[in-house]
Amino acid sequence: MTDYKAIFGKKIKFLTTDLSAAEAEGEVFYSDTDKGFKVGVAGAAFSSGSALSNEIYSGAGAGIQTAALCFGGAQDNVSKTLTEEYNGSGWSTGGAMNTARHSIGGLGTQTAALGFGGYIQPGGSFSNASEEYDGSSWTASNNLNTTRYLAGGSGIQTAGVCFGGLEPPNSVSDSTEEYNGTSWTSGEDMNTDRKAVRGDGTLTSTLAWGGNTGSVSNATELYDRTDWTNGENMNTARAQGDGAGNQTSAIQAGGSTGSATTAAETYDGTDWATSPASLATARYDLSAGGTGATSGVFFSGFSPGAPDDGFSNTEEFNFTAMTVTAGAWASGTNFPEKTTSGGGAGTNTAALTFGGNPPSAGNLDKSYEYDGSTWTAEATLSDKTAGSMSGQTGFGVQTAAVACADNSGGPPYTYVATIEYDGSSWANGEDRPGDRYSSATCGILTAGLTFGGRATPGPGGSFAFNTTLEYDGTDWTSGGNMNTGRDNFSGSGTQTAAVGGGGYSSVPTKEGSHTEEYDGSSWTNSNNQIYDTRMAKQSGTQTDTLSMGGTPGFKTSCQRYDGTSWATSPSMATGRYNQFVGTQATAGTGIWGSAGYGDASPNRLQTTEYFTDETTALNLKTITDS
Repeated sequence: MTDYKAIFGKKIKFLTTDLSAAEAEGEVFYSDTDKGFKVGVAGAAFSSGSALSNEIYSGAGAGIQTAALCFGGAQDNVSKTLTEEYNGSGWSTGGAMNTARHSIGGLGTQTAALGFGGYIQPGGSFSNASEEYDGSSWTASNNLNTTRYLAGGSGIQTAGVCFGGLEPPNSVSDSTEEYNGTSWTSGEDMNTDRKAVRGDGTLTSTLAWGGNTGSVSNATELYDRTDWTNGENMNTARAQGDGAGNQTSAIQAGGSTGSATTAAETYDGTDWATSPASLATARYDLSAGGTGATSGVFFSGFSPGAPDDGFSNTEEFNFTAMTVTAGAWASGTNFPEKTTSGGGAGTNTAALTFGGNPPSAGNLDKSYEYDGSTWTAEATLSDKTAGSMSGQTGFGVQTAAVACADNSGGPPYTYVATIEYDGSSWANGEDRPGDRYSSATCGILTAGLTFGGRATPGPGGSFAFNTTLEYDGTDWTSGGNMNTGRDNFSGSGTQTAAVGGGGYSSVPTKEGSHTEEYDGSSWTNSNNQIYDTRMAKQSGTQTDTLSMGGTPGFKTSCQRYDGTSWATSPSMATGRYNQFVGTQATAGTGIWGSAGYGDASPNRLQTTEYFTDETTALNLKTITDS
């Protein structure tokens, strides 16, 4: 009998727990728990990534799955200068291009990219402009010698190649140009004229595929800087797809076969193989980045008949022994009442809500606890605030929370009451020193923080506070002032490491996206949010916080902060603002949101959602004798 160890250099192990790391691919072991032999098996799969902050099509892509770049493109037939950067988890805003255009060629990395050619709308003009990106800003470089759009690109910023495309007035091109980091020079012509062609690789080892020669093409060509040679045809003819890789390993997906497709193919240096995995969203005019047949990221695009003119969807491709489960929101148990503007504390398996504003007259004097599956009515609020709390804020955990009255149910209005919860009942605490409406809060019962707000209901303007109050479980004391007064915004973190984002501001240029951090004594300005938000909610820490929903509109979009900058995050299923959340969850797990304002009628919601970060697990198969 053949010896397994002699072939693979490994013994068949006897294990009480399953292997879990990617390095275990192909390793056979005996699971004592399941009483059978198992093996880690690699496979191909697409998984959802965080969406772009803009719906876009006909842009360009560069970089790899964990450091990708999207630039140029169009929305509603208008060319854009947009740039977005992907870190493997979410998209953040990059520097704007100098020339707005779509159907642009692109190559390089996230911090050293090149964009060239394109089409300018409105106006309908071809472009020969080239621009270089350094990771923060675009700089004009020497123009292409041949004006064109729908060209392919390959290589790096200092050694790139442009090929094919459509030249004015309407001529399909076979011409090639090479870029040395300064200027373009002519290269060898392709064997076949084609537009909407895609490719990747290096200047001396380029792979080009597909496109349109008058009809969609399945042809492949290889470039070595001296000649183009024909390669193996793709299985599916397509144009306006995209992909990444090189002459020995590539992935390409999407495109038009006459209609938008989800199909993907991989290349091994000799042949194309139809992948068992496919995009979730059929589209063409999409963009991509990646390293080859094992790793890619696909984003943006267009499909006739889709609800919007462009897509913001991002999908990641992996061929690995690990099963990737994308970060996502899932439905929880509906909140017992249709309400909004209440306070919350805790995590998605140990949550607390208090107060709120239902459609009927009056405000809620109730609190509820949630264990991850069931909402349970708990103690009514203390006599100081009973029946009179909406728009309030709070902080803490399920068994030790603080609620700060933000609306007394007047007029006349008072916004000073503080009450504390011990897991079974509410008791009066010390009043806050001064009225404060629509402020932000974070922290725990013995080390809490409230900041911003205003004295009367309504949007901020010149009436917004910049003051901060700290709570030690007994007394309120003044903390450092914010740089910009705001209200209707949200906070997260701790008393000595807090972050506040969004809101109505007394400084118009900072309204809706401004971010500040608190270190326990002073506030420091940080990078702005991706989306302007008012009445959104935050949860997490100063170095990992999630902002959910908000207005203008009833946002489903979310954004995540890493202590330096914001990036997009998976969207909620239901657009809402002024929902219940707990500020003490971590951004990767424990996040929840319930109720709030929605766009349906009646406009108070009951739905609950909770967020789980991306996870990976070894793809194990049980070995049988059948």
